[in-house]
Amino acid sequence: MPTFQQCLDADPRQLRALGEATREAVAEVRQLGLDYGRTVLELSPPWHGADYLALIDRAEQVTAYLRRSDHAWSACAHTMETGGDRMARAVDAMKALKHDAEHAGYRVTPAPAVRLGPNQIARLTAGGPHLLRAYLTGAAAYEHALAALYTEVVAEDAIANAAVRTALSLDEPQGDQTRQVGPERRHALERRYELTCGALEAAGIPLWNRPENRDHGGAHVEMDTIDDGGSGVFATWMIPGYETVLAEPESLAERFEEAMSRMRTALLRAGITAEETDPDDNPYTLEVLSVRSDLTRP
Repeated sequence: MPTFQQCLDADPRQLRALGEATREAVAEVRQLGLDYGRTVLELSPPWHGADYLALIDRAEQVTAYLRRSDHAWSACAHTMETGGDRMARAVDAMKALKHDAEHAGYRVTPAPAVRLGPNQIARLTAGGPHLLRAYLTGAAAYEHALAALYTEVVAEDAIANAAVRTALSLDEPQGDQTRQVGPERRHALERRYELTCGALEAAGIPLWNRPENRDHGGAHVEMDTIDDGGSGVFATWMIPGYETVLAEPESLAERFEEAMSRMRTALLRAGITAEETDPDDNPYTLEVLSVRSDLTRP
């Protein structure tokens, strides 16, 4: 997961450029596959017999592999292009918001967290409690907005990473070599994921996982199956970066609290237990801890 500072230093437009280059490469490989198949067919009738039949079998295997690869890498290219665009908007907004906070006198730390700056602290002696409340309210608004944008960038990064890993796994005879959880744990996580998605949609909460919802608010549900001690199912509330910046700063924290409460309530009513994760590591995120054994997807 990228850090807040890494997001600020990043140029997500390079991700779109990589997606465009990948799409061009997919087209070239597709043409090579067609040329290969046509060449094999043109070898007959001069060449026939067991060796030629073996070549035909091999050509069919290559064609089947290229078909799967074409689909996976085309999907990967699309994810990188659209994800790069959304990440670029979020990173631009994050940079602008950090600049505004610092221009107002605040100090922005890598959490991201917003603290009072030295000039603001110096003014507190003369300004009294009213000025302190105003400063703290502004700091909270900036911090919530930055955390929302950071969450969006991290989610897009995870989606792009998953798409690349899926496509790369086709080139590995034994699939993705990252250590995964065992089959029993994976089955349990898949069930949690399906039931969580179903419960949220049944409650009228749009899934941000679906591309058509990415430019709107919604719940991003993610299943982590890497066996590093952090596997699980997580639901994060997302709003678009441009909406975060245009929102009334004072109402932003309240809107996120309402969204988190809505997700918790929807899951609890469906018999799904979830709790909020560490806000410094995963802001606005619920970890799904358990589901009732008798539940089925709505």
